[in-house]
Amino acid sequence: MTIVNSRYKLVKKIGAGSFGSVYKAIDIDKNRYVAVKVESKKSDKKRLAHEINMYNNFISSKFIPKIIWYGSENNYNFLVMDHMGLSLEKLFENHNKSFSLKTVIMLTIDLIRILQYIHTNNIIHRDLKPDNIVIGSNNNNGNIYLLDFGLSKNFRNKENGNHIELVKNKSLVGSMRYASIRNHKGYEQSRRDELESLSYIVLYFLKGGKLPWNGLPISNKEEKSKQICQIKSNINLETLCQDIPEEYRLLISYSRKLRFDTEPNYDYLINLFQKLLINSGYKYDKKYDWVITKERELVIN
Repeated sequence: MTIVNSRYKLVKKIGAGSFGSVYKAIDIDKNRYVAVKVESKKSDKKRLAHEINMYNNFISSKFIPKIIWYGSENNYNFLVMDHMGLSLEKLFENHNKSFSLKTVIMLTIDLIRILQYIHTNNIIHRDLKPDNIVIGSNNNNGNIYLLDFGLSKNFRNKENGNHIELVKNKSLVGSMRYASIRNHKGYEQSRRDELESLSYIVLYFLKGGKLPWNGLPISNKEEKSKQICQIKSNINLETLCQDIPEEYRLLISYSRKLRFDTEPNYDYLINLFQKLLINSGYKYDKKYDWVITKERELVIN
């Protein structure tokens, strides 16, 4: 079994992607689990150095996993970070692709707050999807975190505060399923695109994992992106948001109307969904579906 930095013992692979692999590991010094990202120095798509640079923009780890160590050994680069719980995608599958309305509203509030936090630190994530949103481990399962900043970038210069320029004819970055219409069309992404992606993620949860553009039988990526873009552009928002609270139609509409360099009114949006939560007869108590399930299992056992 490989030991990294004479301290982190790799236990099992828990993820993989174009960047390399992610392992669950044991911190021998502190006898706790950590996550280790491994990237070959020979890889064409080296992203770990960029990712660590993105993580260094964040002052606290309230919404972001904490980085423990970064370095190189032999022919590999390593990023060691806090070990997190399951992703929202995995939790959704575990709950038969059915989250309660209360859970989705609380998640909506959480995700807007997370975007507000990373945007305040001049970063756009550019790969928002349920796989990259995780819960804390063990007793921390009521907290939500965003990870995987390999595709992220600064949208604003930290020194002078200047916003990046609107560039066209760019390739799509991130997941097609949750990409904004402008991302499909080749426009440079900004904060507005993150909000639109967020709206598709929560819609995915509200619709039982079924979105009108899911599962198109098209193998060509460019053609598939074009078709998904057409569906997103042409579908009536009332139809798309049928049988779900009006606030979600407002969220999509709001995100699409924002100008490229406009700062979203996060507080307005958070307030919108806090009111929806109360009016639906709930309170923000972090009792998500998976938290309740775990509590019930503990009682039974």
